[in-house]
Amino acid sequence: MYKVSAREVGIFHHNREADDTGVIVSIKPPINLVPEVVTNYLTYGILQDAESNQGGSDGTFGVQLLGSTEEATSIYAGTVKDCVEGAKEELIGSTIELIELLGATAVSAE
Repeated sequence: MYKVSAREVGIFHHNREADDTGVIVSIKPPINLVPEVVTNYLTYGILQDAESNQGGSDGTFGVQLLGSTEEATSIYAGTVKDCVEGAKEELIGSTIELIELLGATAVSAE
């Protein structure tokens, strides 16, 4: 069984104050995921190519599979500062759905 959690991280801009923040989603134990599938599913809620899709989830952008360590797989998603709590919940739920689509069991660690 996989456990999914999320935490807020700051985005640092060298020439201006940050209006955005980010969320790191952690999946324990690590799982093999395809970067394009992660980006498409967590941004657009679809598994196929998202080039023709015009918008992502409210407040979420720039989803990237960061990689895995021996302990966890990490995913980053940029969020609008005012939406971070809702984005964390949405990203945890969507990550659990994605893992379940792959035939595994996942729960929130929050």
